[in-house]
Amino acid sequence: MRKNLLMGVCLISALSLHGLCNFNLGWHCQPAKVYYEIGVFGKNIFDQKYIVDAGNSGRNIGFPTFIGGTRSVIGVQAKIGF
Repeated sequence: MRKNLLMGVCLISALSLHGLCNFNLGWHCQPAKVYYEIGVFGKNIFDQKYIVDAGNSGRNIGFPTFIGGTRSVIGVQAKIGF
């Protein structure tokens, strides 16, 4: 029986003055030919507001445009393989 704990905690990438915190925590088990994985994840867990892009199409319509980054996402994932 093989068990693994998979973990990646708080990967911080700096975007100008913003820091985004992501995490991924999982568990893997393979008792025979079938394996099981379950995990939790989070992206932008502190819900920082940031801009991904600014001004590219604003030139065509006469005013500046801004594309905001994604909001906080937290979820659970499960996987069975054979």
